[in-house]
Amino acid sequence: PSTSLTPKFCLSIQASWDLDCIRPEMGYTCNIALPSTPYARVSFATTTGSSSAKGRRKERDHKSFCYMLKDLSSECFLPIGAGGGLHSLDNAKMLFDSGADKLILNTSVYENPKLIEDLYGIYGQQAIIASVDVKETKSGVYNVYTHNGTKKACSIEVYQERITKNKCIGELYLNSMERDGTGHGYDINMLKSFTNLNEKLPIILAGGAGKTSHIIEALLIDGLDACATAH
Repeated sequence: PSTSLTPKFCLSIQASWDLDCIRPEMGYTCNIALPSTPYARVSFATTTGSSSAKGRRKERDHKSFCYMLKDLSSECFLPIGAGGGLHSLDNAKMLFDSGADKLILNTSVYENPKLIEDLYGIYGQQAIIASVDVKETKSGVYNVYTHNGTKKACSIEVYQERITKNKCIGELYLNSMERDGTGHGYDINMLKSFTNLNEKLPIILAGGAGKTSHIIEALLIDGLDACATAH
């Protein structure tokens, strides 16, 4: 679709900062190795740390995150998708003002369609990426999760039905929560269960890439437009 800036053979580089550990006032260096190719872009999102042994999450620090995003965008000439705790138009403006080219949203896509409509009205469809966190049950059913993967939203089929009706979304970022960070390869069955239903939006697959062959295997599947990796 003309709404996508992602070519078929695209590498999306994932970068995240734990804002519990890195503060701009302490000084830091942005050391991301960026390939010199037009077929790559950066996905940049906040992560949240634990404030106690019970694992209660702290609020994201958008000001610090935008400070680091500005530093990244000043040295990076690849398109940057930014997100993490994006719940308002003010959050979105801060990200764009700090150098983001696209917005990555998860929970708001499912729970706050009005915000998505407002973002679409201001920035356009091409600027909105729906991040989809997916987990497989023991019985082989794939469910979509929100709130940093802590809250089950619905089945992958129900989610896709809602997305298909949403004219504001430009791309889908499909992530396997169980494969993420393992390097054991993408969840191809998860991808196929999604692409079998999808004929509308470009899909970026994430979670599990550990070597080049994993990316090649995924890109050979019809319906996939790009792969993402943090490795």
